Amino acid sequence: AVGTYHVMPGFYGFVEGFFETDVELALCQIVGHAYDLDVMKLWDYYEDVFRRLSECSDVAFMTNLDVVRYLQAMDSVVISDREIQNPSAFDMWFEVDGYVICIGAGECVPL
Repeated sequence: AVGTYHVMPGFYGFVEGFFETDVELALCQIVGHAYDLDVMKLWDYYEDVFRRLSECSDVAFMTNLDVVRYLQAMDSVVISDREIQNPSAFDMWFEVDGYVICIGAGECVPL
């Protein structure tokens, strides 16, 4: 999980690296101020970045609080040889035997 300020050196490489990564649960956090985009004339670039992100079917858009809550929910999941228990209030996604499955909030799924 890595983030960068939107006008830092290396930002472009960071974003391209996110698009190319195969890391599971990769996090791309972009932080900044819209007025910088005016001053530095970066609107076209950012519109392209956000358009590309919106076209990715496997990207979830979250606030910082959403990320914290999801990570806490991940910590609450109980996995055994026989089942996966999801006591959290969030649907959780897992890969089991090569298949991606969703275990709903409060569900227990036998394996």
